[in-house]
Formats: sequence, structure tokens, C-alpha cells
Amino acid sequence: MPEKPLTFLHIEPHSWWREIVATSVAHWREYRLVGAVATGLEGVEHAMALHPQVVLFDSNLSDIDSADLAAALQSMSPAPKLVLLNEEVDAATHAFVERFHVAGVVRKNTRVSEHLPAALGEIRAGRTYLPLEFRSASVAHRG
Repeated sequence: MPEKPLTFLHIEPHSWWREIVATSVAHWREYRLVGAVATGLEGVEHAMALHPQVVLFDSNLSDIDSADLAAALQSMSPAPKLVLLNEEVDAATHAFVERFHVAGVVRKNTRVSEHLPAALGEIRAGRTYLPLEFRSASVAHRG
């Protein structure tokens, strides 16, 4: 029997990024986008109603701090895995990933349609997905 698709919710303030992700995933059978919203508060409401396995969210939402969003999502039962959609991979991103045990980081760039299914595949397999430069910086940071 085929495996059920991994469900995910996308929280993104920019409509064109929501469209890029929606278009990219339209043909994927193993992953299913269950919703795409513009604000963190909408995201929490949708996550509570839809129970996605993964929440992909932009790190710069205007209505809620990323830490508050992550805490709200992680307080759900069952708690979705979190994937941070970020333009930069910097010290603040590293700290956020460690603090909230984020399951993945996907860079906002032209290769998101390649990196997102890779991230979801790793998460489905029980692993964390981090961009190469993030992993390199983590190794260098740990010394």
C-alpha cells in the first residue's frame, strides 16, 4: 500500500513565494500542501484545524515573532515539525534552530523547488535538513 503523503502548511507573507511553493508541489505525490497563509496568526489557526505534519514558515512575519510562532506550533498535540524558510543563514538562524529544534532550514532562492522536497524527504525519514553553508558554519562554530 502506498505511503500517505506528508502534509505541510506554508506560512509566507509574500504571495509570489506562496505561489512558487504551491506550483512546485502541485505534481508531488509524496508531499501535500494543505494550506498557504500570509500571517503567523492565520498559520496557527490553520495548523490547529488541519494538523499538518510539517509547517514551513518565513522567519520574518510582521504579525508575530518567529520564536512566539514556533512556541505556539510546538505546543500543539501532535506538534508539527518546523521548517524555517529563510533568506540568510546567519548566527541568529543557528540560534533559532538550536533553541526550537527546527527540523529543517530551506533557503529562499531560485532552487527552493529542489531544496524543499529534499528537506521534506529528510524530515519524513526522521532526519534534519540543513543547507550546506549552515552545516559548514555549524562545524566551524563548534570548533
